[in-house]
Amino acid sequence: HLVGYTFAKTGEFKKALYYYEKAIKYNPHLFRYKINYAASLAKSGNCKKALKIYKSVLFSKQLAKKWDTDYLFKQIYYCLRKMGNEKKFYSLITSLQYKSNITDEKLFIPAAAILISDKKHHQAEKLLIYYISTNKKSSNFYKAYLKLAENNIIQKKFYKAIAIYNKAIFMFNTD
Repeated sequence: HLVGYTFAKTGEFKKALYYYEKAIKYNPHLFRYKINYAASLAKSGNCKKALKIYKSVLFSKQLAKKWDTDYLFKQIYYCLRKMGNEKKFYSLITSLQYKSNITDEKLFIPAAAILISDKKHHQAEKLLIYYISTNKKSSNFYKAYLKLAENNIIQKKFYKAIAIYNKAIFMFNTD
């Protein structure tokens, strides 16, 4: 695995793939190997296969608590974007809500941040509104409102951002 990782860091993804395959063969239970293998696949142009591996990792019940979901979301979005399918990101995230062990706050807010950074403001807003409408009040619920307001500020929709802030403040002051 470390040899594969070294090759990947130097940009020699084909060589990295060979060593990752060997590592996975002897340690199929180590998800880090699969994720690094998928990253090299994506960088070498095989996003379809990489995406399949990333999804299997995300939908794994035992892994979801341990792995950095932000990293996986970024990699999945990268693959979908390279394939011209970034619109599928929303449906993947919403399907993970019920089919994985990933908590909602580790699912929706980081995914929305990825969309916002790629200027996919409408999709980010749709994702955050979905999260807000399906969850109870909590500190993460409040964070979703803040991210939604941030999304509007970036788009220079200041009055809408102020309305979102006011709604969040009202909801949390009425408890």
